Amino acid sequence: KNTIKEAELWLDRGDEYVKQSNFDKAVECFSRAISINSRGAFAYFKRANAYESLNKFQEALNDYNSTILINPNFSFAHFRRGNLHTDDGQFEKAIIDYTNTIELNSDFSFAYYKRGIVRAALRFHELSIEDFTKSIELNPKYLLAYLNRGNKYFEMKRYEEAIKDYTNVIALDPRHERSHISRGIAYGNMQNFREAMNDYSRAISLNPDSIVALNYRGLIHSKMKEFERAKEDFTRVIKIKPELPDVYNNRGITNYATKDFYNAVEDFTKAAALKPTQASIFFNRANSYYNMRSFPEAIADYEETIELDPRMATAYFGKGNSNVAIQRYKEAIKDYSKAIAVDPRFVQAYVGRGNAYMKMKFYTKAMEDFTLAIEIEPDNPQCYLNRGTAYKTEGSIEKAIKDFNIFLKLSPANAVTIKIRTWFDKIDRSPEY
Repeated sequence: KNTIKEAELWLDRGDEYVKQSNFDKAVECFSRAISINSRGAFAYFKRANAYESLNKFQEALNDYNSTILINPNFSFAHFRRGNLHTDDGQFEKAIIDYTNTIELNSDFSFAYYKRGIVRAALRFHELSIEDFTKSIELNPKYLLAYLNRGNKYFEMKRYEEAIKDYTNVIALDPRHERSHISRGIAYGNMQNFREAMNDYSRAISLNPDSIVALNYRGLIHSKMKEFERAKEDFTRVIKIKPELPDVYNNRGITNYATKDFYNAVEDFTKAAALKPTQASIFFNRANSYYNMRSFPEAIADYEETIELDPRMATAYFGKGNSNVAIQRYKEAIKDYSKAIAVDPRFVQAYVGRGNAYMKMKFYTKAMEDFTLAIEIEPDNPQCYLNRGTAYKTEGSIEKAIKDFNIFLKLSPANAVTIKIRTWFDKIDRSPEY
């Protein structure tokens, strides 16, 4: 009895040192208690906590092991050891500890939450949701459980359920910026752009320097074709953090959409300097150069895109268009052929190659390409127009008439349809539509 009493005195002294954040002294006291009574589970547990505060995690783990060996029903020791295993990435061991904790104390909300976190990390989606749900049942005001269950629903693309959880977080803490942003992204993925905008704006009102909310709001403005507002948001992000390549890229895309190709090139150039391995940035700049009729620069950027991503069919296609623009038809045909090799159903590449063959007066090859395009997209009026033109040029008038008739049926009235109808009049034939 005296031994136990003396050990308890050392435990009390250790507790006082813990209150003072003097964990080294606390460890000394708890060690004295253990040396006096080596079967005192609580002494090992307290020393483990002190070791954790000193970032001596192996020592802490050893003491939790001793605690559980002496008292297997010590639920909180299982829990704390589970936390150490979690931090060390030993998720299977952590799940065992949290499960033991729950079996010993079925009302421990935080244990369900922590097991849910580990199961989520292991991509056990439904099991993690079950744990977060149980945690919420035990503690209906547990904000983090709603947040993480919402994140898991979001990851599973169950956006409506994610939105409900983020809404619960916001009800508990209206100033929770992250949940406004997450809910905004979920709304955006459901094409509910107005609600997404409201959430991003609320997040920005909470934190005017929230680069995530500003960037996402800019993207929503772009989708809603509110390009000037989009530029304002991207520009605000750049002022706050000027080293983000994706934001320059986003602003460049917005400038491109408004046909401000010069400023688009400037933005893509800044983005490329910050992220020289991202193919899409060079591709975007190439498209801008193409629209500025700066074809050599466009070709150079399409080539850079291809070097970074040889499977980007649209880059070969863009390079082919640029070569056509400077009358390098043989090169263009090679480019379109590479685009088709990457994507055999790339209709516009067949059309582009067919047009290049037309320029070289290879009418049979042109018709073959237009026919392949029609097989892929039988409702594409452009393909019938092009093949009809090839037939007409070659002198196969009846075949041309047949294709032009299909074109007129599929295409709305425009300058080209008027031109085709005029041709029908000249040859004294009536369109069949």
